[in-house]
Amino acid sequence: MIRKILIIFVFFLLPFNNVYAADLAETLKSFLISQTPSEEENQSTNNLSIPIKLAGNGKEAVFVMPMITVAKFVAYLSQKHDFANMIEFCQQVKKVDNKDVGFWDQVTGQAYEEQGEMDRAIDYYLKAYQSKEQGPFAAFRLWGIYNFYKDDKVAASEWLGKFSSTLSSYTILPPDRVKMNIERDTFNFGNYFLNEARDFDRANKYFEMVLQIDPENSRAKLNILLGKLNSYIKLGDKAGIDKTKSELKNFAQQTTDQEVVAHIDNILKQVEEK
Repeated sequence: MIRKILIIFVFFLLPFNNVYAADLAETLKSFLISQTPSEEENQSTNNLSIPIKLAGNGKEAVFVMPMITVAKFVAYLSQKHDFANMIEFCQQVKKVDNKDVGFWDQVTGQAYEEQGEMDRAIDYYLKAYQSKEQGPFAAFRLWGIYNFYKDDKVAASEWLGKFSSTLSSYTILPPDRVKMNIERDTFNFGNYFLNEARDFDRANKYFEMVLQIDPENSRAKLNILLGKLNSYIKLGDKAGIDKTKSELKNFAQQTTDQEVVAHIDNILKQVEEK
């Protein structure tokens, strides 16, 4: 099967102080080589010619690829938490994709937010908010940053109001679908900080954001308790550990989610064995 992905090299001198993601081109090439194009990708006529700077030699490669492949690569970078390359790639795509500028600003904002660069994230979310397509998504992220990171309750309240208003007037997707997408992405942020970055304070911020969308989300509530438990274990705080164990036992009695109950039982057994 012939891949419908072309790589065209265009050579030119770059300014001396140009800053770019050092291995973006190699990461993209490796990703494309590892993929088997779908029938949709092979038949696609919606292709983008994306210029990517090559590391260290002042040259540029132009990758011609279907939009669906572009989306797959962004998802791949997100799963790898490769924020630098994700930011660089989104900004390069934005130069050639005039239809979805707001989307690329939103994704760039999310990458900066996960990196902890909240001021840069705000800049891109504000740009994304100006687009009709990203209004409620950007407003929710801005509420989260101002509420949990900036401790600016006035701005947070303003953005929560804008989230509600843009959600109620949104026509591209049903409001429940928008909320589901936001809840999923925010939960994934929390999972990353809980299970990979092991930053329990940041993890709990995202699970609290999830509860703003779905106050009954039992898994977010569980993960908040697990974040607290891990923090106390890290500190060697026996009183805190015992208190959180009691909270977990109480929560297991209250929830109707049997998978959550089983997970709590397993966690408590592991804690007792240590």
